[in-house]
Parts: sequence; C-alpha cells; structure tokens
Amino acid sequence: MRRRLVGVALAIAVVAVAIWWWKHGGDAEPPKDSPIATQHRAFDPAHPELTKLAWLGQRGVTDRVVAGIVVGDNGPIAGATVRLATRFSTAGALTERRVKTDAAGAFDLGPQLAGWYVVLADAPKLTPTSQWIDVRNPEQPTDHLVLVLHACDATVHGVVRDTGGGVVANARISREIGIATGLVAEADAQGAYDLCVPIGDMTVVARADGYALAADSLYAIGRVRHDFALGPEATISGKVVRTGDRAPVANAILELHGSTQRVEFASSDATGHFTFAGVSPGRYGIVATAEELASARPVDAVAMVGGANEVTVELAPSFSVAGKVVETGTTKPIAGLIVRMTSKLWSERRNMEAVSQGDGSFAIEHVLPGEYQATVNGDKPAKEPAPIKVATADATGIVIEADRRATIAGRIVRGGKPVDGADVMIKDTSNHTTTDAEGRYTLRNLKPGSVTVYGESRRLGAFANGPTLTIAAGEARTLGDLELNLAGAIAGKVVDQHDAPVSGVFVSFSLLHGRDFGIATTGEDGSFSVRALEGGGDYVYQVRASARSPIIYKPASGERFPPISVADGTAHNDGLVIKIQIDRLAITGRVVDPANKPIADVTVRATPAGKYDFSAPAATTDASGAFTIPNLVAGNYDVTAHGVDGDARESAVAAGRSDLVLHFAGLGSIEGTFAGFAEVPEILTVGYGGASQFPLFATITGTTFRIEHVPAGEYRVLARSKSGADSAQITVTAGAPTKVALAQRGHGTITGTLRDATSHAPIADATCGTYGEEANMRGLEGPTSGKTDASGAFRIENATNGKNRVSCGSDKAYGDVEIAVVADQTVHVEIESYPTPPSTRHHAGLELEGQLGEVMVKSVEKGGPADQAGVLVGDIIQKINGAAAPSRLSYALNEIEYAARPKLDIERGNKQLVLTLTFATSP
Repeated sequence: MRRRLVGVALAIAVVAVAIWWWKHGGDAEPPKDSPIATQHRAFDPAHPELTKLAWLGQRGVTDRVVAGIVVGDNGPIAGATVRLATRFSTAGALTERRVKTDAAGAFDLGPQLAGWYVVLADAPKLTPTSQWIDVRNPEQPTDHLVLVLHACDATVHGVVRDTGGGVVANARISREIGIATGLVAEADAQGAYDLCVPIGDMTVVARADGYALAADSLYAIGRVRHDFALGPEATISGKVVRTGDRAPVANAILELHGSTQRVEFASSDATGHFTFAGVSPGRYGIVATAEELASARPVDAVAMVGGANEVTVELAPSFSVAGKVVETGTTKPIAGLIVRMTSKLWSERRNMEAVSQGDGSFAIEHVLPGEYQATVNGDKPAKEPAPIKVATADATGIVIEADRRATIAGRIVRGGKPVDGADVMIKDTSNHTTTDAEGRYTLRNLKPGSVTVYGESRRLGAFANGPTLTIAAGEARTLGDLELNLAGAIAGKVVDQHDAPVSGVFVSFSLLHGRDFGIATTGEDGSFSVRALEGGGDYVYQVRASARSPIIYKPASGERFPPISVADGTAHNDGLVIKIQIDRLAITGRVVDPANKPIADVTVRATPAGKYDFSAPAATTDASGAFTIPNLVAGNYDVTAHGVDGDARESAVAAGRSDLVLHFAGLGSIEGTFAGFAEVPEILTVGYGGASQFPLFATITGTTFRIEHVPAGEYRVLARSKSGADSAQITVTAGAPTKVALAQRGHGTITGTLRDATSHAPIADATCGTYGEEANMRGLEGPTSGKTDASGAFRIENATNGKNRVSCGSDKAYGDVEIAVVADQTVHVEIESYPTPPSTRHHAGLELEGQLGEVMVKSVEKGGPADQAGVLVGDIIQKINGAAAPSRLSYALNEIEYAARPKLDIERGNKQLVLTLTFATSP
C-alpha cells in the first residue's frame, strides 16, 4: 500500500552529528567526554517509585538506561523536551519522565523498568517525533537513541466546541501515539487551537475538564482544519480489593475496554480507589493487575454523566510461567522473541507476554489458574508444546521450540541522501521498522521464505518497492541502498456545487488495474496534495466526510468523477478540481424512555443504511432528549442510540427528517444459577436484534450469577468451562430480573463408520465433525473433528450432550445424520455417503478488482460468456443475482458459482444495466 509523503532530505549536518553515534551503536564505549556517555546504574534516588513498583517490569531482566540525542536539520537541538511514556505512566502509577536536552542535544532519562515505552521529543516550531523502544528486548539498544526534528510542514487547526455549540476554552488537543499523548496544543479563549503534527495519517484527540474525550482520524499534509464537538463527561469510579479478605489493593493497573478498540488506563491509590474520568456515557469492562494479582474476568461498569455507583474490582492470586525459547531440535537459546500466553476464555483480555533474553529465558506474570497455549511473535511455535497448565503454583521449566528468525538490513535514500524516519516493511506482513538518522534499518524476526521489502517516507512523499528475495532461517542479509524513486502526485482542490471550497474532507485515489492508492485531507481553502504515487495509469477517486466516515459525497453532476492520469512515478498532475454535491441535510428527533420521558446524554449515530461505523456522524441528546445530526447527504440512514439506559434503533430514516422518536425499551437484569461444572465457568450474554451486541459478563457468587443494567431484548446466556457448557435463550424485560438456570451438559464421544450408500464400501480420508445448536456452544475443549480411516471409521471427542448433527464429507462424497449425545458415554452412528454434487462453477471470462469499496471489471476475455453478454472493462458490478456484490473484492474471479444464467446489475457511466451470462454447457 502506498502512503503519501512530503518534505526535504535530512541535512548533511544532521548526519555528521549522528554518524559516530550510529556506527558504534551499543557495541563500543562512547568517548569519555561525550555528553551522551551512559552506563547501567542503580535507580535514581529521586524516583523511588521505580524500586517500589519493580513488579511492573519483566522479572529477571536488568533495568536499562534510556538516553540519546535530539538533532535537527542544522545540528543538535538544545532545550528540546524529551518524554518517556508507558501504559503505567498513562495510568498514573509511574511519573512520566521528562527532561530537557543539553547544549549538545543530549538527554538521559535514566534506568527504566523492563517494559515497552514511547520516547517523544519536541521543540518550538519543529515537528514532534516519537520512537517505540522495548527495554525488555536485548536485541534493541536503548541508550543510543537519535531523535530527529524537522521543520513543521503540517498543522491541524480548528475550534473546539461543546455539543450545544458553545466554545470550549483551554481544551487540550494532541496527536495520539499508541499509549501516549503527543505534543499538546491548548485552545484559546475562543476555543481555537493550532497543532504541529508529522505528515501522514493519525488520531487527534481533544480533552477538556468536564467533557468526554473526543478522538478523530485524519490525514494531515500542509494546513488542515478539524473542529471538535465535546459531549458531557461521564465517570467510572470504584475500588480494587483482594479476593477473600477484601483488603484494598494499591498501585493496581486498570484497563477500561469499551465497544471500540480504544483502551483507557488508571491506577488505584493507597486506599484502593480509582477513577476513569473524561469517558463517554456507556457500558465498559474493566480488567486489572497488581503485584502477583489479577482480575479473573472483566468487571461490568456503566459510565454515567454526573457519576455512578462505585465498582468493585476483585483481584485473585496469580502466578508466573517461566522457561526458555530454543531453536527447534536443539538447546540453542533464541533471544528477542515475544512469548505470549493465550487462553480460550472469551473474557481473557489481559496482556500476558515476555521477551526472551540472551539465554532464551522468559517469565510471564499475572497468569491465573487455567490452561494456556504459547505463541511466539504471534505465531504458534514450530513444535507446538503441550498445553501449559497453571493450578496453585508457578509453572517453570517450560521449553518452547521455535525456528530461528532472519534479519534484513540496509539503507533508505532519496536522491542519494539518507532518509530518517522512513517506514520499512515486509509487504503483506505486520513486520516493519523505521530508519535511523543515517537512513539505516534492520528488519528482525523474519520467517524463512520469500519476502519483498518496501520503503516509504511520508515526509518526503516518496516510496520504493524493494527486491523480492528468499531468506533462510537465521540468515542475516544485508542489502544495498533502496532509493525512494516513486513520487508521483496529484494536487488540486475540492469545491461544492456552488464552487465554494470544502475543507476537512477526505480524498482517496486508487490506480485502475493496479495496487496503488493515495489519500489526503483538504485544507481550509479546499486544496489537497496526494503524493507517493506509482503512476503508470488512470486513478479513480472519491470524497468522504472524514478518513473513517461512511458518508461519501457524489459528484455535483453525473454519477462518477472522471479518472485522472499519472504517467509515472515522477509525474505531478496539478490543478484537479473535484466538484461535489453537499446537501447539508439533517436528521432531528428525540430519545425517550418507556414512559416517554426524555433521556439526556445519549449518543445518536446516523449510518448509511446497511452499514455500521463508530465514526459515523453523531450527536448527543440534550436535557429535553433532543438531537440533531447535521451535514448529511441525501439518502437513507440507520439511526442508532446508545446510552446507559439501553439502546434504540430505526432503519431507513431519510436525511431531512425532523420528527424521529427513538424509544428505549429500558433496562432489566439477569439472575441465575449454574450447576454441574467442575470449575467456575465464564458466563456472558450474546445479544440478538436490537439487544446490546457488547458481551455482558456476569458477576459470580458461589453458584449464582447476576448481570445488571441489561438493555431489554433477546439474548443467549452462555456458560463455558473446560468441563462443559450450557446456554439458554431468554427475553429481558425492563424493570424486572429475568431468571435462568444453567447446568453443565457434559461431553460424550461419537464413533461411527462412513460407507457408500450404494456399494456399502467404506470411505477413507473424509472429515467428520458436529454442528448445530449444542455443538456450537463450544466448551473450552470443544468438539474435535475426525478423519475416517481405511475402514471408514472415525471418532469425535468432546461432543456436547444433547442433539448433534454429524457431517462427513470429502471432495467426492458427503453424508450426515442427527444423533443424541449422552454425557460420559460413547454413541455410535453409521452414515451413508452419497456422491458430492458436481460443481456449479462456470468460467465467466472476466476478472474483477476492488476499487474504493466497489467491484469493477478489470478485464474481459474475448468470446467468453461475459464478453457475449456485453460486459465491458470499467463496468461497476452492483448485484449478482439480486444480492449485493462483495464490497472488498480484490482478486481474480474467473470461475463464479452461479445459477445457469446469472444476472449482473451493472452501472456503466450514468446508465443502469442488467446483463445475463449464458454458459455453453450446463453444470
């Protein structure tokens, strides 16, 4: 994928300052008079919290110094601010370290616990920068960092208002960098702000006292306007206690998980109390850890404006899992690999990982009793170990075999000059890194096989497709310079139907019949610049309300924007004017409770019908329950309301409607019992229809459980454990508890034989498994599938007690039958097999490609069915046999599973056509 980038190559002066630094790296001692000479040392007495909270670091790993230098285009930068952030400092458990660089640009943050951090640097009128480091990883140097600051080439500015339209003075706006908050710009008395940011895509966050945090995604290049609307703040507060004696737990790290991927952090004080402030009203789950303690499952919490009842988070004793990572088939240790513990529990959200050291050792903390599997760098080990069982003590002596990984090193240049801060990655993987001040990079932990290197600089607006090569296990490959030689560009402006410039909209371009794209956000004058394009053809494009918005603006005239050509990777096509239709319609209405009383502080979203996106246009209801969602294009929308009092939804609401009333059904609760489980199960709900789709986890006491604040609707309540599972379909009504009793159904075994229905001969190599309501409850062990042997026999373990449908199939035969499984017994079944029906696939004679979320015809085979039906290259396929075409199709599709004469609904220019394919032979 291509990103669009801009800027100037790093000045020779910067490289001169940093050249000794990087040539010697961590392999040599700095000169005695070097301002950046640092050694491992004891913790600074001024920061005793590091000793007190040593458990936050990986056990058995020496604390390491974080230090380096900050440079700019003209050399070292004195007086720059350097910060060190971690999730623990974000939570408030540790003080965020902050220092100023000295006259030589050097900084020293001192020794740090073995964890992962973000190092951030900024200076006036320069673009802030950041770098991720992992103090746990012996392969990564941490005391010779070089942070480079360039001129401020991109800014985000705008006004912060509240949802009532008033300005919010002194709001704090920043670019979010994972767990850290970047450089902060403070809004003035009129709510106006101006923030310098790196060029590229980012999340920008606005915070203000008394308001819920607001976060939006955008792509910044040049000067981009983005306004914020802040809703009222909700809070969640509570206490962390130890299971059993209920003693308060200080310095616990809490994570707040909501219906989006965003996570908030907090820590408990000396009395065990904690507070999450600045969150949006709604339902959340809280998980927590402390020294040798961890939460067993997410604790349900409801954030309400004006405060809520305190939440109690219980922490149970936890254990560690320790061992070594060695090369497959040997005892040779492997360092620098991330070992993670994974559980089959749906409720398991805690991060349980460690990095292997020079001797291969690792130690993972906060593991609760249970059964786990290990992964190495996100993959199953080459030789998967037996499940790791944790009961009442630490698990030690675990040996994990892994293939030795490879490395690729090289340098990124532009015009022969090194490029710092460039992204380097292996295409089609998540393995990536960034270049240092000399443009050098090392890609680590690469799997053996064929790989393609890709480099890109957003700042310079250029990229390169590097070589494709085959690497062997443990190989250390060094490549030559990779020149960022592709820097095609398209520039212009976006205007509305009245020729007025449109600011803050998102423009995306995609190469026809290729895999290249570019994006930009328009400036205040409507201008945009899309760079780092490969060129060599025509680009189609579209305009959205924002980077993640489902709102797409249509052309002011016609159905499509005409494609624009970029000759090659050096061509610049300027002066494009994109004229869009902006209807500026609104949906206005009210949200009320079952008694028709207004509900305030509810988030209401309008999403184009049939889609869903948390970045869809939203509004917050006022004290009268009223809301207005403005700036919508013409069309139908699904309007949803989510609040602490429930959920409501109405489909196909036309933009412009002003009388919409959304009725909350109210809240109920679920009370139940469970029996027959050998261990305490996890119990949760799965919503249906209009019911909450966010899993709600139960609070368990003895053999009873309770789930509070459940929006009225249809649910399945599910209990799962290693020993079995049970579920029940229930209807929750407002104002009253819904009772349910769950009993572990147990597991049985299914044996059987698969034979041909006609000859009665056994069928080998067919796969047999179970499906159906009972089978799909899936206890933690779950039913296994089995292969038939030469006699046609198969065996399925852990089938759920009750009705099960057993199905056996291969590419030549299939058969199924329904049976009743009895707990702790073996049930035998004979299955007759019939020939697998012949394929209904036909050669359609066309190739399709995904373009900006639509399905386009890429090529048509001369004389084939598509050609004979009149299909042309460039046609947009909207429906296939009346069903919507897949929205993310990006592969060749020459064989289509259709009826004998499939119908294609096609858009061609401004025309709508229905074409029918006819195949020469019937299936």
